[in-house]
Amino acid sequence: MMKAGQLAILLAATAGMAAAGSARIAGVVVDSESGAPLAHVRVLLAPEERLNNERFVFTDAAGRFAFDIADGHYRLMTEVQGARQNFGERVPGTGLGCSIIAGPGLDTANLVFRRYALGAIGGRVVDEAGEPVEAALVQLLRYMVMAGRKRVVTAQWAWTNDLGEYRFGPLPAGAYFLAVSGHPWYTQEGVRARVGANPSELPRRVAFVPQYFPNTTDPTRAGAIVLNPGGEARADFALTPTPAVALRVHCEGLEGTQKLVSLIRDGIRGTEAFERQQHVNGDVEFHVPPGHYLVRATATSANTDYSASQPIDAEGGETEVRLTLRQVPAVAGVVEFPEGVPRPSSTMLVHAIREDNGRTFGTVVHADGSFLFPSLPAGKYRVTATATGYLSTGFRAEGAEQKGEVVDLSEETNARLRVFASIQVGRLKGFVMNGERAVAGVMVVLAPKEAADLMEYRGFQTDSDGSFDYQNVRAGEYLLFAVDQPGLEYTNREAIRPFLAGARGIIIGPGTAGTERIPLAGTGGAP
Repeated sequence: MMKAGQLAILLAATAGMAAAGSARIAGVVVDSESGAPLAHVRVLLAPEERLNNERFVFTDAAGRFAFDIADGHYRLMTEVQGARQNFGERVPGTGLGCSIIAGPGLDTANLVFRRYALGAIGGRVVDEAGEPVEAALVQLLRYMVMAGRKRVVTAQWAWTNDLGEYRFGPLPAGAYFLAVSGHPWYTQEGVRARVGANPSELPRRVAFVPQYFPNTTDPTRAGAIVLNPGGEARADFALTPTPAVALRVHCEGLEGTQKLVSLIRDGIRGTEAFERQQHVNGDVEFHVPPGHYLVRATATSANTDYSASQPIDAEGGETEVRLTLRQVPAVAGVVEFPEGVPRPSSTMLVHAIREDNGRTFGTVVHADGSFLFPSLPAGKYRVTATATGYLSTGFRAEGAEQKGEVVDLSEETNARLRVFASIQVGRLKGFVMNGERAVAGVMVVLAPKEAADLMEYRGFQTDSDGSFDYQNVRAGEYLLFAVDQPGLEYTNREAIRPFLAGARGIIIGPGTAGTERIPLAGTGGAP
């Protein structure tokens, strides 16, 4: 029970916050489908410039919440079962949303936060006899638009239990794919998985053929499960055996250190699918269906990452692979500035963005322009540098293959990157209008006038006052339009072509800060 002194301190602190605040952010949290108010939901608020400075309240029985705050830009979120959703998020699970702009003349005290209920996907995996398959590896992938690009990315992994059952949840609504691999219980690997010991006799050398929803062995024919808000979807699988190849993997280096050995095959829409994954201290043998695999081994020793990989075609009865673990090379580089251009006073960052899944790695640029990625996983990357008033106009990779604006880094790569910085940047802000009313939560697209690298395309979901703000835009000619499609693939020229004819031509000059008021497409002022 709270003591009187503690209560007095709490009341004084609350009163102080209310007195210091000149605005109020308040409203109601409702279910996105039914519109019913949601009680006892955790609501969080943080200033955009200090996102770690969170405050929270719980909605009351009528779903209402309130914060007394100072004028400014804020991020408003709800959290249920550990999953957060931003205010204004209209495509579940994307993390997009609207900032709340609080200030004079702005109504932020009557917000409606539409919360998407979380769902789940589950099912059962059986063998050719209808018996449950234990320890089958189930991969859950999600189809989504990230940074204006359509992607299929791995969302979660799960192992089936002794009943062959798996379950993913809680999950945001969306389109999902499933891939399943495993090994029969009566094989050597299967017995080891069940009883934790090697059998005295080698059972039949067979493996299960990987399956994709809806029960196809061809990843190009995989279908999506559409999960609605709060929905429950089920996907069962029946795995069939096939004669297997004995794949023996020998890892050299880091003796005595545990390694993670992965067998990777081509998955759904360019993703990686794992046939097997096992921690080992020595050699390991897998029984796998014939096919093409990437064998990868990774380890960490003394806070240093090591890896090795080799593509193989597993054919016939036996295939052997020898991997030599090497330290993952650091990727160093320098940001080069034009002559006479001062270095930025604010922090400058270099980002390496993976082509396959959009994962971003960042590192700080030092005063002399140098930077270092101590351990960058092998893959294909786009590289960019940003600071207030600065951006990169491209890069060159030395010691690694580069095609256009993408560099291919391997385990053996000792690449050095030269990133070219520019102050030929401007700013563009404004409002999206439907008649005389500013529109929140719609997509504003700033596209180069001529087709260009996808990094030149920018998207912005308007904030609570209908505003948008593009900062650090490369000087040049652009087309600007707004559309009520938050999931628009705006880096795809064909996807946005229907809007370009009616888009507004914009010229952004170095050091300029333009302001525009543009109509929402389909409201009479645009196509």
